[in-house]
Amino acid sequence: VIHRLADANTAKQIIMCPTYYSYDPILSKVFGKMPENYLEELGRLLDPKIDCFWTGPKVCSQEFPTAHLQEVAEQLGRKPFLWDNYPVNDGAVNSRYLRLRAFTNRPASLQQWTSGHAVNPMNQPWLSRIPLQSLPQSYAKGNSYQPDAAFAKACTTVDTEEVGKYLLEDLSLFQDQGLDQIAPQLREDLISKYQAFSQCPYAREVVAWLKEQYKFDPACLTE
Repeated sequence: VIHRLADANTAKQIIMCPTYYSYDPILSKVFGKMPENYLEELGRLLDPKIDCFWTGPKVCSQEFPTAHLQEVAEQLGRKPFLWDNYPVNDGAVNSRYLRLRAFTNRPASLQQWTSGHAVNPMNQPWLSRIPLQSLPQSYAKGNSYQPDAAFAKACTTVDTEEVGKYLLEDLSLFQDQGLDQIAPQLREDLISKYQAFSQCPYAREVVAWLKEQYKFDPACLTE
């Protein structure tokens, strides 16, 4: 199927997503047991010019160990193309949080073991811009990359200065505590605080999240 699609278009790059795109057992629970030698057979039969998405050891991986990437590359017969499920928050658990912090555990050395790096953003496209700014910095700065500083700098790019400062102040509430741990009165106070900047799309997304307007879709298979 992938080869026929490739023959029928003029795309300069084709990336396919295997049914089993991680070693995470959740995929076998959802799709059934992975066939024996699935990745090896896929890699043997698939045109080497076509890349394969891979989410890492888990569907939502915290890190991508070199040994893991080397193993996957050997199985697929090509370097995996990372599908990074941070800062995505469309799952039952993650939808209760705004994942704003800068990327961590994405060292510049990933370039040696992958063919590319794609990122799955949050349901909130404007707020996603804050963590997304940090990934290129992690690659460019290498060992000198500082995620806290990257997050603080990203907050200064918000189109309303006060909202950027509020996001910096409220980071722990949004990313660590989450909606279920924010007391009702505090939630109302936060809504009022951000609603005062209704012209700012970042603030509007915060308010919508606080008002439960981002509902988990049970069709999502990540959690």
